[in-house]
Amino acid sequence: MVVPGFLTNDFFTRLLRQFLRKSGYAVYGWNQGINLGNLENLKTLTERMHAIQLQHQQKVALVGWSLGGIYVREIAKQHPEMVQQVITMGSPFAAPEAPNYAVWVFNLFSNFDEIDKAWRDQLPVPAPVRTTALYSTRDGIVPWQACLEKEDELHH
Repeated sequence: MVVPGFLTNDFFTRLLRQFLRKSGYAVYGWNQGINLGNLENLKTLTERMHAIQLQHQQKVALVGWSLGGIYVREIAKQHPEMVQQVITMGSPFAAPEAPNYAVWVFNLFSNFDEIDKAWRDQLPVPAPVRTTALYSTRDGIVPWQACLEKEDELHH
């Protein structure tokens, strides 16, 4: 399942999904329209992942871009028994409150400071599944240091 970043939708991940499909994977988008940063999306995504897992009778690989990566990490933390692996791309989970160019836009739709502080504080905690964090040192939106996973046998 591929989850788009903030203010994007499945259209923006179509090339990635096409590539994965051509590589032999059963691929699913998030099917929720534009990602406006609503945490209620986590419930819907979890239900979607569960349906995919039941359909294929195997664990699901989750791919998330930016805010979508934060979503998939959180889902993997809540349901590691259903997740094969997590791949994040440019997702600032290690320091979501670090200054970046996306926060001011996010605050136009909702207020980051109003999101439960305990939930925000635990975002850097890794999921107990195999995880790969992809990032660019020249991202231009979020600081690359905020996208780093502390490396160990499960996390790269």
